Amino acid sequence: MANTKASKKDILRNARNRSRNIAQRSQIKTLFKKLSKLKEEKDLQSCLNNLFSELDKASQQVIHPNKASRIKSQAANKVKTLLAASK
Repeated sequence: MANTKASKKDILRNARNRSRNIAQRSQIKTLFKKLSKLKEEKDLQSCLNNLFSELDKASQQVIHPNKASRIKSQAANKVKTLLAASK
């Protein structure tokens, strides 16, 4: 148990940040999975833009920037193959 007032505040802050980080990671995973299910080019592009935006936000504190870059690349390749398959 925390002894000082500052350490009690730290516990509250860490819990708040942890829940935010989990939500942000979950949102990224959901958007990435959603890309596979979409068929229309317009929907794919909007979902891809949303994913890129979330990754840019998350790469500042939640995930490593290289991981964000890797996920962006994978998503772009997935969209490219889905568009090629639909033609």
